[in-house]
Amino acid sequence: TTGTADKKYLFPPGFASTGTYLFNGHNALGAEHIVIGEGAFDVIAIKLALDADPNLREVVPVGSFGKHLSVGGDTSQLGMLMRLKAKGLKIVTFMWDGEKRATRDAVMAALEVRKIGLLARIAFLPKDKDPNEVAPSVVRECFYKAEALTPASAARIKLKCMG
Repeated sequence: TTGTADKKYLFPPGFASTGTYLFNGHNALGAEHIVIGEGAFDVIAIKLALDADPNLREVVPVGSFGKHLSVGGDTSQLGMLMRLKAKGLKIVTFMWDGEKRATRDAVMAALEVRKIGLLARIAFLPKDKDPNEVAPSVVRECFYKAEALTPASAARIKLKCMG
């Protein structure tokens, strides 16, 4: 909370960590649309922002604990998304930090999500900002303007992030 620690999250010894869970994923059972932020504070900010718009109250924010989505096996985050898909999930919007590397990583994760038959979208936050560093209205605007990912848009976004 002070911004001075080397690590954002500390997990107890013997406890599975970042690539094993989707933070708040248990609340996404039955949801058609989720927003994936990076960490717990982003999830809280996204939840508060979405809840302020009655049209978005059914969208559930979850956290990936970083700019990556673990893949491979039932216990991976992608495996969790497959289980959520079996319960009704259709759309995943990535709302990772507004930095070039995070956007590139979101595109790579979104391409994996597309492989399992879900619609993937990328929300573009202001440069170098997290969802918890902008006003709720900005989070909602970014959500509404999120771009559906296709192979062509993925290539265009990745090229834009190289410069």
